[in-house]
Amino acid sequence: VPTLGEQFGVGATVLGNDQLRPESGLALDLGTRGELAPHDEVDLALELTGFLRSATDRIAYERSSFGALRPFNLDSARVLGFEATAAALFFRVLEAGGSLTLTDARDTSESRTTVNDLLPFEARLVATPSLALRLRDLVAQIHWDKAVLRSILIYRAPRTADPAGLIELPSQVLLDVEGSFGFDDGKVELAWRLSNLIGNQTTDLVGYPLPGRAGHISVSSRWP
Repeated sequence: VPTLGEQFGVGATVLGNDQLRPESGLALDLGTRGELAPHDEVDLALELTGFLRSATDRIAYERSSFGALRPFNLDSARVLGFEATAAALFFRVLEAGGSLTLTDARDTSESRTTVNDLLPFEARLVATPSLALRLRDLVAQIHWDKAVLRSILIYRAPRTADPAGLIELPSQVLLDVEGSFGFDDGKVELAWRLSNLIGNQTTDLVGYPLPGRAGHISVSSRWP
């Protein structure tokens, strides 16, 4: 069912469409997961998933000449994809992992009038490798119950921004560093994140600019 934002708009940049029809369709997922411990201090895990989405009246977005987005219904669409997630833990200190998503999203409407059949704002490749240190066991002198330092690299392939495929959003590469520290059996936790350290010009999922480098910090406390 269309959301309120899709029906009535969200400000001047995302217009509404009160003529939208609800989506309907079929979704199929098939996955497998395996874990392996080749050594007492090494744990490995791998998860593979394939998915298929077939939708009638799928809601998509198009950009107007004024740069505003407006949702509309496609007669039919098909999304075929594959996702792989891997994780490894070495000596309870070093974590390595990442995910890879391949997506082929197509407009299969018989009434389509453009040569391009790629759905707008759908990246065909997204990869997110990460590396982390578990500092709790590494520095035993500090009495914390949670301590993790992690770096994350995010790559998103170019995307089209209109049904005709004439407007293309560039690929994006982001590097984030984050950490979290907990004390007193989880009653106090400090979390921080430095995003987009390399200062790459980035956009959100539908193409609007996002801030450059940024820092975030939070402190939370819990009582029994």
